[in-house]
Amino acid sequence: MPLLGSRQASTFDRKVVEAFIPGIERNGVGLAAQANAFDKPKAILLDAHRLGLFDDDPGSGVKPPQYDRLRLADPL
Repeated sequence: MPLLGSRQASTFDRKVVEAFIPGIERNGVGLAAQANAFDKPKAILLDAHRLGLFDDDPGSGVKPPQYDRLRLADPL
């Protein structure tokens, strides 16, 4: 995932995870793809936390991209 680059796992915290969402929005990624893109690193970070690599889960409490019908453009 280019927005996460070659970031070391130990540098992830809640701020990094929260900044990921606006970053993918700025790149014009659709809502469904945003949700998929968010799910992958969140699952990896949760597993790392469960394995003891993080004291706290960096993705805990971060609100995933949400469907907002008011943000959708009229296709016609």
